[in-house]
Amino acid sequence: MDAIIPRRPADDRGAWRLTAAWVVLGAAAGGSALWVPPVFDARVSRFPDLDALAADGIGQYDGPAFETGRVRVFGCTMYAAEMTRPGGATRAAGGWHRLAAAAAAGLGGLAGAAVGRREARRAARRQPGRSRPLGMWAVAAGVFGLVVAAGVPGAPGPTLCAA
Repeated sequence: MDAIIPRRPADDRGAWRLTAAWVVLGAAAGGSALWVPPVFDARVSRFPDLDALAADGIGQYDGPAFETGRVRVFGCTMYAAEMTRPGGATRAAGGWHRLAAAAAAGLGGLAGAAVGRREARRAARRQPGRSRPLGMWAVAAGVFGLVVAAGVPGAPGPTLCAA
């Protein structure tokens, strides 16, 4: 049976483990980026605020009720609604959050896979006492340049997502 299914060498399994670890790390980093308000910001307001009315002693409200909502991704408004039915803006903001989380985790996982494969190849051929190349500094400089080009979300002036 061993002749039919070749076994991987032990160091090859280590390379897969290293790559998988980087994929998980990249996906976690991508997903956690949604906690930064300039990356993802969703706001939904309900009118009237029934909790505030109850605190003021008003037990029953028969007037109109509506929601407003806005979703911004990297400073670009992706969804904006005024006076929608109750629950409409909340569902839309939730949908955008799920989409942004899946995209961020997927892109982070792909970036992690690329880094993991590179690190596995480097670890396989690295000799003791050898210094690391400057490739990661070049990647960091490129990412910093992209962030500078994108600009601060909400700031006046040109950005990558023109309003």
